[in-house]
Amino acid sequence: ILGKIDSLQTKTLMQLFEDFLSDRRRDVECGKIAKDTFENNNRSANYVREFIRSRYKRSDVALHELNHSFISNFDTFLRNDKGITKNTSVKSLRTLKQVIGIAIANGHIKADPFTKFKIQREIVERDFLTNEELQRIINHDFSAERLQRVRDIFIFACFTGLSYIDLRTLEPQHIIKDENGRMWIKKRRKKTGILFRVPLL
Repeated sequence: ILGKIDSLQTKTLMQLFEDFLSDRRRDVECGKIAKDTFENNNRSANYVREFIRSRYKRSDVALHELNHSFISNFDTFLRNDKGITKNTSVKSLRTLKQVIGIAIANGHIKADPFTKFKIQREIVERDFLTNEELQRIINHDFSAERLQRVRDIFIFACFTGLSYIDLRTLEPQHIIKDENGRMWIKKRRKKTGILFRVPLL
């Protein structure tokens, strides 16, 4: 009644997630993170909620219930029950670790359940377009003007190395001319904020 029992005063895992997502929404509004990052965080929270319902038959868990077994079982749930690939599941595990890190920093949890759990991505070998394949795409005539525009943007990305989000946010002020009259793309990466320069031939 007097609220003196510690376990009644600490927040639950999903309450921590709600606080975390609320902060992330403000970060999106301030431009600190991309909307896609928030959507990934929100998706991770939904996976945790589904896992708790599936495993514990309730809507939430107390923070003292978080241990190595919880993390390991959540990882298994993502890959087996949800059919998510290893590298995609890493995103949700990192979001959960971030939330738990905040809980530890605020004194809600004493022991880190991730201590003996390693989050590792699988190394994936990516195929690259050959020069011949690239030329075939460049020379291909698409019936729809929309597809030709998509083709042009894709080829531009291939030659400049810009990511989708950096292409999408590219504006005229990002094209500059140096003292020798050469044109450059000068912009900060949307995801990392790192400044990059790409010459336009």
